[in-house]
Amino acid sequence: FSARICEAIAAFVDPETPQMKSTASIGVAIHPNDGADPEELLRNADLAMYKAKGEGGNAYCLFAADMQARARSAMSLETDLRTALANDEFVLYYQPQFDVSTNAIIGVEALLRWNRPGVGIVGPGAFLPQAEENGLIIPIGRWVLEDACRQARTWIDDGVLSGTLAVNISGVQVRRGDLVTMVREVLAATGFPAAQLELEVTEGFIMGETEQAVATLTELRDMGLTLA
Repeated sequence: FSARICEAIAAFVDPETPQMKSTASIGVAIHPNDGADPEELLRNADLAMYKAKGEGGNAYCLFAADMQARARSAMSLETDLRTALANDEFVLYYQPQFDVSTNAIIGVEALLRWNRPGVGIVGPGAFLPQAEENGLIIPIGRWVLEDACRQARTWIDDGVLSGTLAVNISGVQVRRGDLVTMVREVLAATGFPAAQLELEVTEGFIMGETEQAVATLTELRDMGLTLA
């Protein structure tokens, strides 16, 4: 039945506008196993629907009990990430970049870690996907750029760094954050030279982006920094 609904919704598009596409993501919860009342059924169907969307959409997903546990875990992680920002729990590690012909350091790459209370140092794979999903990557990304540029500025002043500072940028920052303004503000506040800043974005993001996102990246490049 759910599959037929997906097919029916896909057929709603006007055949004269083939560039448009209509799809459905459906979550299914069944009484009584998945909920004792309408509110619980709707809540659990909603969890199943987001699972269908997360797997690419245009599909249906049946509710499973472990979805509640994952939802609670995601909410707990979001709360902890907000606390981490407020309590300055993030830390940057710096990976040197070498010229193999001279063995000289020609730059550094800033790598984000989370010093999570009770856990220790946590790599980005454990929390950045959630931060991208809930939008926290925007303030976290600003913190990363500010802290990295401030540290690298001191290395320049001390004669330690003459090359580039590489910082990873999330696709969410390009799509949803005012990235150009943020970069301008950070460079002005830290005194870090744009010519020595390299922003790294993934190939997959670039290949699938809209003209607006590409225009944002072009504007950043026109500021004098490098995109990798």
